[in-house]
Amino acid sequence: MSEVTKAIERIKAQVLAQKKAWYLNNMVVDRELRGMGIGTQLLSQQLESRVIPSGFPAILMTQKEINVRFYQKLGFKIVHKSTIGTGQNAFINWCLIFDDL
Repeated sequence: MSEVTKAIERIKAQVLAQKKAWYLNNMVVDRELRGMGIGTQLLSQQLESRVIPSGFPAILMTQKEINVRFYQKLGFKIVHKSTIGTGQNAFINWCLIFDDL
């Protein structure tokens, strides 16, 4: 397991404290189709049809600040922000959670 993966797993464990949760691993909208509401529709539908009825929160990680704003508009909240790695290989990682259940 890479150091990055280990760091992300530690953050997930810390934030969730053994609670069950949905984990959004990857969501990508083709560059040419961005800004058309596709990502918002897709994620909103999943939150409404799966996450909210389940009673479990949803958690995700992102390394792009523009993504943080996107997820916040959908009700996610930042619960952890840290720098992973060192030197030129370092990057900021945000952990967000949707728990408006």
